[in-house]
Amino acid sequence: MPDPVRAALGLGSNLGDRRAHLTLAVDHLAAIGPLAAVSSLYETAPMGGPPQDLYLNAVAVIDTRLTAREVLDAGQAAERAAGRAREERWVRAPWTSTCCCTAARRSIV
Repeated sequence: MPDPVRAALGLGSNLGDRRAHLTLAVDHLAAIGPLAAVSSLYETAPMGGPPQDLYLNAVAVIDTRLTAREVLDAGQAAERAAGRAREERWVRAPWTSTCCCTAARRSIV
């Protein structure tokens, strides 16, 4: 079994109660691995796509034995459980997750 590594995931929400959606996303990530840190919340304009509401964003860092791809897959499975369908790019969503990086183990996503 590989040693645990730190994985950082970017989270964003621009639908409904954005803060509650991000809290739920962080709770889901805690099931993947222990939380090492969670950033402050930042509001940003959407990039690309149709006109949308502003995003509320955060970064969560977890300790995990999963690969970068497995962390991303777990984050996207949690998105689907919350009702997100990735049928179109740049659409409103309860939350989105992006695996920013993992440390100490090389993995191509």
